[in-house]
Amino acid sequence: MNPFKRAIISIKRKPVKSVTFFALIFLLSSLTAGAITVRQAIHNTDANLRRRMPTITMVQPETTFYEETNEWSLEELPVLTPELIREVANLPYVEFFDYAIDVGHWSVTSNELEPWTGEEVGVFWPTRNYSVGLGAYIRPRGVSSPEFIEARQGLIELVDGRTFTEEELTHRTEVVPVIISSELARLNDLEVGSTFDSRLTVWDRGTEGEVAHDGTLSYEEIGLTATVDETFPMEVIGIFEAEVPEIPIDNPDLGFPILNQVAAIYHRVYLPNDVAEEMFDLRIEGEMAAQMMDEAFDVHVLHFFTLGDPMYYNDFVQAVSELEGNWEVLDLSSGFQEVSASMENMQSIANFILMGSVGATVLVVSLLVLLFLRDRKHEIGVYLAMGDEKKNVVAQMVLELMPLALLGLTLALLVGNVASSALSREMLSQDLAANPPTQESVQMGGPLESLGYRFSTTHEEMFESFDISLDGTTLITFYAIGLSTVLISTALPIALVVNIDPKKLLMEDQK
Repeated sequence: MNPFKRAIISIKRKPVKSVTFFALIFLLSSLTAGAITVRQAIHNTDANLRRRMPTITMVQPETTFYEETNEWSLEELPVLTPELIREVANLPYVEFFDYAIDVGHWSVTSNELEPWTGEEVGVFWPTRNYSVGLGAYIRPRGVSSPEFIEARQGLIELVDGRTFTEEELTHRTEVVPVIISSELARLNDLEVGSTFDSRLTVWDRGTEGEVAHDGTLSYEEIGLTATVDETFPMEVIGIFEAEVPEIPIDNPDLGFPILNQVAAIYHRVYLPNDVAEEMFDLRIEGEMAAQMMDEAFDVHVLHFFTLGDPMYYNDFVQAVSELEGNWEVLDLSSGFQEVSASMENMQSIANFILMGSVGATVLVVSLLVLLFLRDRKHEIGVYLAMGDEKKNVVAQMVLELMPLALLGLTLALLVGNVASSALSREMLSQDLAANPPTQESVQMGGPLESLGYRFSTTHEEMFESFDISLDGTTLITFYAIGLSTVLISTALPIALVVNIDPKKLLMEDQK
């Protein structure tokens, strides 16, 4: 008789043991099913949120924070050179890259423009306009492509005029074409075709502290000299609108840095990169002459990498980590980092339950199968004494248990999924209610947010993204873990028994 027929007869002959094995598999596997579905739901939720998030990233040197001293590492950080930028851009995950020279605050001004001060929202932005000769500051941002990164990502909207032509980006003109914000245009009655002069100055303020003044005198009038003083005529070719964070006027500590972000966006002026590079070099030259290079911290060569697919993110991070030097990838996930912390807590619990349920299944099922086989030593000894091959005996024992295991696993999957869905949603709801995202984390964000890039998510959006359905990945993972666990739990005791001498099995049965 073949092993399959013997297995069917044995199941029918010993229904109590079969039901016991089935019930045990069902109970233990329900925990496994619940843990796996929650883990997969967290993965799906993170994927759903990431698909909604703009795929823009930046790369910066990774710094080390020492908790024991509460200080950051003072090691010299590597520089993201143009060669390295191109190496990152050549990774297969990058669809588009761009770089931009940001000349920074304060060095470029225009006395023909009125600044945005924040007075309309009930706060005031200090424009450093205490020297009457400076006028309103502007923040030049160089671009290298007509479809520059902010426009490409939809983070600004061109509401009037046009973007740059290739000719304007590659050939320097006496009058610089620029794209300005709608707020700066509104305040100064500017429109497409309007012109104004901007002035790049770096002042030697070494003796400024010795000069008493009340803010009504220009730098020249208080005796300061300019190490650099250049004029750049500008013509408006386009006007943009940008989404900006809400300014919390009732929270001064947070209101000031948010106001800083908003003012920087409203005073941003897009222009060709070669002009921005010229301004960049002039400012560095002037600051070196004034021996004040410590103030050049707000002059940046920005770079942006747009991924071809949001799901490339982890692979992109891994690829960047393998480059020479220590680098980290910045994205817009800070908008939901505190929200995702709730999911991380759930995932830790799910991992603990998964490891515990798998370990318990191996231990308990192995002991149960060993106990069942102890009562069947004589039967096994007879099969082996009659010359039946060990593999047939093993196959019979496995075939007796696997149909019951499959039935138990299937029922456990359905019950575990329903139970874990209700329980995990309730846990997530309570955790989110107890730990809502702080106003600072939502509004301030990281370096990308400070440049005007915004992405955040609400509790409602997170619940909509929380997908705990039984997809193919969940089914494959559950059955792979479940069946592997059952096979290990049953194969070990069966192999132990069939490798005993048949005579010894028969003699032990007669005692």
